[in-house]
Amino acid sequence: MATTWRIKEQNITWLERFDLGWIPDNVADRFAFLAAPGGRVGIRSAAYVGSVKLLNGDTLVIQSKYGDVDFIRMLSKATGVSLELGSDVQYNEADEKTPVRFIAEAFLRSLAEVRSQGRAFDWKDTKVVSSKRPNKRLYLKETASRVAMHELKPFAGLQRSRTFDMPENRVLTVAALHLPNVFDELEQFPDEYQAELSWWSARAPLSLAKLHADIETVATRLAGAGYYSQHDYYEPALRLALGVLGMLGLSFADGETVSGRSFLVDSNALFEEYMRRCLSDSLNDEGLIVQKAVKGDRRLFSQSDEYLIPDILILRGSEIVGVGDVKHKTPDSSDFYQMYTYLRQFDLVSGFLLTPISSKFPEDQVFTTARDGCTIHVYPVNIEDLKSVEHRLNQLTDILPLKG
Repeated sequence: MATTWRIKEQNITWLERFDLGWIPDNVADRFAFLAAPGGRVGIRSAAYVGSVKLLNGDTLVIQSKYGDVDFIRMLSKATGVSLELGSDVQYNEADEKTPVRFIAEAFLRSLAEVRSQGRAFDWKDTKVVSSKRPNKRLYLKETASRVAMHELKPFAGLQRSRTFDMPENRVLTVAALHLPNVFDELEQFPDEYQAELSWWSARAPLSLAKLHADIETVATRLAGAGYYSQHDYYEPALRLALGVLGMLGLSFADGETVSGRSFLVDSNALFEEYMRRCLSDSLNDEGLIVQKAVKGDRRLFSQSDEYLIPDILILRGSEIVGVGDVKHKTPDSSDFYQMYTYLRQFDLVSGFLLTPISSKFPEDQVFTTARDGCTIHVYPVNIEDLKSVEHRLNQLTDILPLKG
């Protein structure tokens, strides 16, 4: 029987009877390894969350350093898709295991609802030549030509048929297939849940080539107009599927990689996007836009491809009025040099750093350059409590150092 091994990102986890040779070469560089007497192996992952299919058939799951609750919260904010469904999903933030079980159970219920509607399909139109008249459209000229030539299949046109192969179903089936990697106690679920899981898992695509595009298609629609008419019953299942896949490292967040059956998402990139979204929500009423700089927009040197890519640009219309960076550690001199370079490049006199609370930065601080009086503001946030982070960023909107 295959085993699911679990480690926490950026922490050393000691495993018994784990063979390092099981880890595929194409993801091995994302881990550090230690060996101890007695055959124990210590594994520390880089800042990635997700799952790796091991060469022996087992699965290695890398869990978020933020915990399941806050990872779901970040994923929801960063994708712009709500993963909470009122009475369908209620979790207790004091219990780290609760959200996983609730999402798993709610997801399986929602799959059953989709199938109970009898419409787990879409329509597709295919050009055909046939002995029978196509049910969608008849191509008159081509059919007349084929009749005149006494073809055995004289009718040409479009045939409409049902298909299960659509982005929504591909997302649901892959989430169902990998649900056991998120929640390893599925055998405790009622038999009807097991049957539902088996039905959808069996229909998962053999190739994941379209999965990135499928996830983005579904997430974009959910964040926008949503699903309606005959497909409105898909929406709860799809929202929960994105939660399941996100916990496996499958999303369309920046920094994502897919190699074979290994799914890894850069949790630092996800956290940065989460911070941008929080600031964007707070500044939206002020008519300000928050975005990440685009590589290639600002070159540091005219002779080489060294680009300046701050995590946060704040714009009023097309004018850049603020610049900031998200730090995952206590800032050092290199971080201040970097921010000063941003200020000179974007013709600003003030910028800011968002950093974890530490003994060095227990509260807000302002640093002024001796030569030209530029200021760099340091705003510590409690990254272990995302509710407080959101509250803190909302407060910052009144004091951010913005031009004009």
